Amino acid sequence: MKKYVLPILTSEAQLPFYVYSVGGMESQNPVRRLRGYPHYVWLHTIRGTGKLILDGVEHILTEQSGLLLYPQSSYAYFALEEPWETHWVAFSGHAVDSFLQYMEFRHSQVFEELNVQLLDRFINEIYVSALSNHPESGLISSGKLYSFLIEMCRSVNQEQSRLNSTTYNRLQPVLSHIENNLSDDISLDHLASIIHVSPQYLCRLFKQSLQMSPVVYLIRLRLQKAKELLLEQDDLPVAEIGVRVGFQAASYFCSVFKQHEGMTPLEFRKSYR
Repeated sequence: MKKYVLPILTSEAQLPFYVYSVGGMESQNPVRRLRGYPHYVWLHTIRGTGKLILDGVEHILTEQSGLLLYPQSSYAYFALEEPWETHWVAFSGHAVDSFLQYMEFRHSQVFEELNVQLLDRFINEIYVSALSNHPESGLISSGKLYSFLIEMCRSVNQEQSRLNSTTYNRLQPVLSHIENNLSDDISLDHLASIIHVSPQYLCRLFKQSLQMSPVVYLIRLRLQKAKELLLEQDDLPVAEIGVRVGFQAASYFCSVFKQHEGMTPLEFRKSYR
């Protein structure tokens, strides 16, 4: 994700949860909001290092860290190590505060050792929805935002209780390999060999850390990238998109896409025009 989207808000602002902006920057610009910001913000680090000054207290933001910022907070952040790549979503809604309090989040705070890849899937889903011109994109984005907030709270609570766990860190080389080689024929044996474990043990690590198998994770990542390409590159044939994300046969790509999304890739593209 190299840009951001500011959805055109109409009646969506009356929803319990709505997206104000969503996106990412490969090289994050400095931000200074000493009088606060009108919206809640979730931001996490993809790579590099940044510094956050939150209500006068300094925090170092490394890879796999995230932060939840409340509207009333005074903060500023900037890169310490370039490029500092971040992804974020800014949001509001009359039910946000009560929801966060129910989940025992009552102020701005920084979280370390997060499952950023999992949270990033939800951010990308919101981004794809907000990017489209579909008449109900605001409503769709609102639903995806709610799902993200639930997963964010769940992930943070899980990570807080297992900060000493090395499972997720151990999977990092595998996750990076998947991310960087989506178009390749990726086998379970090869993924296991990256961290020198058996395929069975790799499946256990994925289940513990990501709550899914490596195969499901790979398919979800490929489908997410396919949806981005379907919306961002209108002139790119469906078969070519399938190849770019690792589905060599167009028929198999369409079959898997329909199984997970309830429509074919072409129908998905048309539905967002």
